[in-house]
Amino acid sequence: MEAKIILNKDFNKLLEKIDKLEKKIDNLATHNSFEDSWLDIPKVCAILKISKRTLQTYRDNGILSFSQHGTKIYVLS
Repeated sequence: MEAKIILNKDFNKLLEKIDKLEKKIDNLATHNSFEDSWLDIPKVCAILKISKRTLQTYRDNGILSFSQHGTKIYVLS
């Protein structure tokens, strides 16, 4: 792989963009945390006062948005 030369001004612009991205990511993490947006199955069933089977039916029919992370399923609150 051939080495490339980057000018100081271009390098500084790149660093500024990285800083902006870092701030945006931090902002998203603090204002839209996973715990605030997603609930696990037992919590959803308790809130809606439904069985796990009913919740499964809701998921199957697209009534509730959900995401699976490994074996754990979360429902969008």
